[in-house]
Amino acid sequence: MVRLTSFPEGKWLHETPISRIYAGFPFPIYALQGHAFSLEHGKLANVLIHALAHRQTEAVWSREIPPSISKSFAHAFQSRVVGLTEAGEMIDKIPTPHERERLAQAFGEVLEEFIPEMSDPGPFVDYVLDHGVGLFELSALLRDPELNEIMVNGNNTHVFVEHQKMGMCQTNIFIEENDPQSARMILKAARFSGRNFSEQEPLLDARLPDGNRLNATFETITPQGHSMTIRKFRYDTLSLVDLVMNRTLSEEMAAYLWLMVEGFGSNPMNIIVSGGSGSGKTTLMNALGACIPYRERIISIEDTLELQFPLRENWVQMESKPAIVRQSTHERLGMDELLKNSLRMRPDRVIVGEVRGMEAQTLFAAMDTGHQGSMGTLHANSPSETLLRLSSEPMNVPKTLLPLLNIIIVTQKIHFPGEGTKRRIAQIAEISHLEREPLLSNVFERKPEADTVLRTDTPSHCVQVLADATGKPRKVIQQELVVRQRILEWMLRQGIHAYAEVEKILQQYGVNPVGVLERVQGQAMR
Repeated sequence: MVRLTSFPEGKWLHETPISRIYAGFPFPIYALQGHAFSLEHGKLANVLIHALAHRQTEAVWSREIPPSISKSFAHAFQSRVVGLTEAGEMIDKIPTPHERERLAQAFGEVLEEFIPEMSDPGPFVDYVLDHGVGLFELSALLRDPELNEIMVNGNNTHVFVEHQKMGMCQTNIFIEENDPQSARMILKAARFSGRNFSEQEPLLDARLPDGNRLNATFETITPQGHSMTIRKFRYDTLSLVDLVMNRTLSEEMAAYLWLMVEGFGSNPMNIIVSGGSGSGKTTLMNALGACIPYRERIISIEDTLELQFPLRENWVQMESKPAIVRQSTHERLGMDELLKNSLRMRPDRVIVGEVRGMEAQTLFAAMDTGHQGSMGTLHANSPSETLLRLSSEPMNVPKTLLPLLNIIIVTQKIHFPGEGTKRRIAQIAEISHLEREPLLSNVFERKPEADTVLRTDTPSHCVQVLADATGKPRKVIQQELVVRQRILEWMLRQGIHAYAEVEKILQQYGVNPVGVLERVQGQAMR
C-alpha cells in the first residue's frame, strides 16, 4: 500500500498548506501533512473509501459506519455521491476537474446536513475522494502549485518531487512491496486516455483529466515495480513580462522576441526553442504566442497537449495518437501526419510542440512554401547541436533547407544553491547562409557570473531581413526595438504582468501603436 512515513522534527525550511520541507541529505524532505481526524471520523473515512473504490452496496458498507452516524447519512451518501461516480464511471478512470468539483460539492452538502459537528469538512472530503476515486496521496501533491514534477520509482521506495524553490525532494510517501495501488493509479489514467497499459504494452504516455502529463512503465521493463512520472500542467500561463521579472530573459531580449515573432506586420521569423527536459521551452513558447497577431490562425501539433494560448479562439490544437487509439487501423496517427494535414487547414502559424522525427522535414517544407512564422521546440543544448540534430537521423532535414530557420533560442535549467531551480535563456542565435550552408551568429549570450543575458556586438541578420521585407531603413527597425523595450519596462513599473493584460497591450500596439505610446508616456509623466 501507499503510506506516509515519519519525517524530521524541528524547524522546517519551507511550508505550504499541505506540506513542510525539512533539511535532509542528499535531498530535502517534502513531508505531506497527515489529517488529524477523530477516531470516529477516521473510521468513517475508511468505510466511505471502500464503498467508493470497491463498489460496495449500501447494505454492505453501511453496517461498518460508527454507531453515532445515522443510517440516513448512509443513504444520502449512496444516492448523492456514489450515484454520481457510477453515472460518470469515475471508479475505473480518474474524474475530470469538473466531475471532481461536483463530487466534492455533493459530498460536502451531505456532511453538512448529517454531520454538522464536522466544522471544516474540506480536508475530510479531499481525503475520501483522493483515496476513493483519485490517485491516493499523489492527489494531494497534484494540488500543490509549487511542484513541477512527481516521480514514483517503483516498490519499496519513497516518492520524489521537484519543487520550484527547493529543487528535487524526497517525500514521506512510501510505496510498499507489491503495492496494488500504484497499478490502479496508472490503469485509471490509461482508461481515461483510451490507452492500454499491460505486459504487452508496457509504456504509457498520457494526459490526465486536469491536463497534467503522465509517463508510466510496466514492471516487466522496470523490475523494481511500476514507475510513474507526472509533469504538472501550469494553469497560470507566464507572460513575457513574468519571464523578465523572474530573470529568464531581459527587457531587451523580450523586445527582440516580440518583434521577431510578430514580424512587424510583414515577415515573422521561423523559430526553434531548444533546451533540455524541463528547461522551460513550452513556457517560453506560451509567452511568445501572445505576440502572434489576433488576425492570424494558429494550428498547433503536439504529442501531449501542453501549449496554452488562453485568449485565442482562432486556434486549433491537434494531438497525436498511438496505434491503440486508432480503431480503424493499427498505424500510429503521428506528428508528421497531423502536420501534413494542418497545412490543408489554412494556417497562418504552425507550431509543433516537440520536433523529433519525420515531421521536421514537413515543417521545413512548409517554411519553404511560404509558411512564415512557424515555430517548434526541440531537445538540444546549443544552436549548433540543434542544426546537427535537425540534419541527422531521424529528422534528416536537408542542409540546404536549414537556413529557412531564422532563430534558435536555447533554454537552460540551472540550480542556484539556496534558491532552487530556475530557468534561463542561455543564448539566441540567428541563422544566415553562405552558398546554401547555414551560418550561426549569437545575438544574445548569458553571462553566468552576473546571471544576466547581454546583447552581443554581432549585427542582427534578422533586423536586416525585416528592413528588406518592409522597405524601411535598418535604423527604423532598430528604433522599433527600443520602443518595444520601453513599453515592456513601463509594464514592469506599472505591475502589469498577468498573461491576459500583457497580451492585450501587445495586440493593441500592433493595431494602434500611437494609442499605446500615449498611454505609456502619459503614465510615465505622472
